[in-house]
Amino acid sequence: MKQFINKAVVNIANGKLKDTKKFLLDFISYFGQKPLFVKMKKKGMTFKIKPGMIIGGMCTLRKNNAENFIQILRWLVIPNIRGFKGFKSTCINKNTINLGIKDINNAIHISSTPIDSFTGFNISIVTTAKDEEETKDIFVNKLGLPLV
Repeated sequence: MKQFINKAVVNIANGKLKDTKKFLLDFISYFGQKPLFVKMKKKGMTFKIKPGMIIGGMCTLRKNNAENFIQILRWLVIPNIRGFKGFKSTCINKNTINLGIKDINNAIHISSTPIDSFTGFNISIVTTAKDEEETKDIFVNKLGLPLV
């Protein structure tokens, strides 16, 4: 079977800024690898954020790990999203598909305890397509994700 996905980059915001250890453990249990931490660069007055605090994490899933994550997303996460009708066609840009999921607690597939250190996540899927039409074909027909 030909692979259609080069990589999937997942970005997650740290919901509970004080509890970095729990964020790391939740991230590892959810994605199976250690994240690259994103730290605050400037002082944030409104949210009591100091420079150097960890405000999020990201990881890059490649080849088989990316395809497994997409299948989990398709079969377990998306059906549990309340009021979901499909992704907008504007999420496709050349060979990249950008998705955002706001509520991660509906999307838990590993443990039954709610993960409250995440607030939501963004996923960028890079495909092997050459143009937007081929990317839409991969998105709908090969991956089976709904498009509005």
